Amino acid sequence: METEKVEDKIQDKIQDRAQDKNNESNNIGAMPDDVSNIIEQLKFISLVKPGQKINLLKKTFCDSQSYIVAACRFFDGETKQKLTTHIKNLISDTSNILIKYKGTPWEQKIKLALLATKVGIENLAKTYSYHPDTLSVLNTCIENIESFI
Repeated sequence: METEKVEDKIQDKIQDRAQDKNNESNNIGAMPDDVSNIIEQLKFISLVKPGQKINLLKKTFCDSQSYIVAACRFFDGETKQKLTTHIKNLISDTSNILIKYKGTPWEQKIKLALLATKVGIENLAKTYSYHPDTLSVLNTCIENIESFI
């Protein structure tokens, strides 16, 4: 009987320590501003659906087939060149953030957001499939993402 009580206490201690370690790994503190900013931008790109274009100025998505939307994008200064430059810069900035936070819990969170962004860029590639210059830039961005993950 006495040994059963000791074994129970040991099991309780083991479970308590496992729970403490689990809580420590989940409690990594507030997200640094640079990580939060990059993840927010990555998640925005990840939300693009096939057939949609991005209005970077308004942070919205629009139908790629609408002439009215095309006119509005034109007057807002939204171009394929502006979009591809934004995405290339975002991937480059993400690479720098990954280097900075390598080996930290933030690295995995950034990589997960980057993986989701890949899907959004693939959707943009479908939208711009008849624009070889834009398509080649987007496909290169996808390859860069794959090299990070």
